[in-house]
Amino acid sequence: MSKRRLKYKERAITGLIYVLIVLFSLFYDPFKNSLPFFLFTFIITILGNYEFYYITEKVGNKPYITIGLILSAIFSTGIYISGINFFSFILPLSVITVLIASISIKFEDRNAIDSFITLAGLYYFPLINLGVLIHKMESGKFLLLLIFLGTWAYDTFAYLIGSKFGKVKLAPRISPLKTVEGVIGGFIGVFVAIILIGGLLNFILKGTWGYDIFNLPLNLLLIYGLCISIFAQLGDLSESYIKRKFFIKDSGSIFPGHGGVLDRCDSLLFTIIMSYWFFKFFIT
Repeated sequence: MSKRRLKYKERAITGLIYVLIVLFSLFYDPFKNSLPFFLFTFIITILGNYEFYYITEKVGNKPYITIGLILSAIFSTGIYISGINFFSFILPLSVITVLIASISIKFEDRNAIDSFITLAGLYYFPLINLGVLIHKMESGKFLLLLIFLGTWAYDTFAYLIGSKFGKVKLAPRISPLKTVEGVIGGFIGVFVAIILIGGLLNFILKGTWGYDIFNLPLNLLLIYGLCISIFAQLGDLSESYIKRKFFIKDSGSIFPGHGGVLDRCDSLLFTIIMSYWFFKFFIT
C-alpha cells in the first residue's frame, strides 16, 4: 500500500473515532445537564490551549503555561455552571492573575509579550466552550449536530475539490494550498449536508421531510449555511496564519493523520462562536 493510501486510511480511521466521540458526547446525556459534552469541550480546551502555548514557545516566547491552563479550566467550568455571564468574572481574574505573575520574582525572565500570549490563548480557543451553552438550548443537541455537520462538510468538500481542481490561490501568503475552487466546493458541501442530510435525519426522527429537529425555518437554515461556510473558512485561515507565523506545519499530533486539536478544530471554533450568537438571536 502506498504512503498516500496509508495516510488517507489513517485520516479516515482517526476521523471516524472522532465522529463517534462527538456523537456520544452530544446525545448521551442521562442527567439532562449536558455533562458529557461539557467534559468533551473541557478536555479539548485544555489540549488546544496547551498546543497554542507550545506553538508560541517555538520562537522563544515563554507564556505562563501552567497559569494559562488553570485559567482555561476555570473558564470552561465557569461557562458550564454560570453561562455567558461568567465572562465578566474570568476576564478581570485572568488579567489580574497574569499581572501578578509578571511582577513575581519567580518569573523575572518573562516579558510583556509573554503575558499577552498567555491572555491571548485564554481568549482564543477556550471560546469553543460556547458550544456547551448551545447544548443547553432548546433542540441544542441537534443544533450542535448541525454545526458539526456543516463544518465537517465544508472542510471535507473544500479539501477534496481543492485537491482535485484547485488552481486559483485563495490566500497564498497565509496558506499556499488553499484555493478558490476549494472554497466553492466547501460552500456546496455545506448546503448539501444541511439540506439533504438534515432533511433525511428529520424524516427518520419525525416521519416527515423537513427541518423541525433544528427548530429553524428553511430560509434561516439557508442563511445559516452561508454563515457557517464563511466562518469555517475564516477559522481555517486563522489557524494557518498562526502556524505560518510560528513556522510549524501542525499544532500537534494527537489526531493521527490530522495533526493536533487546533488543526482538527480550527474551523469548528469559529463556527461555534458564530452559531451561539446566531441561535441566541433567532431562536432564544
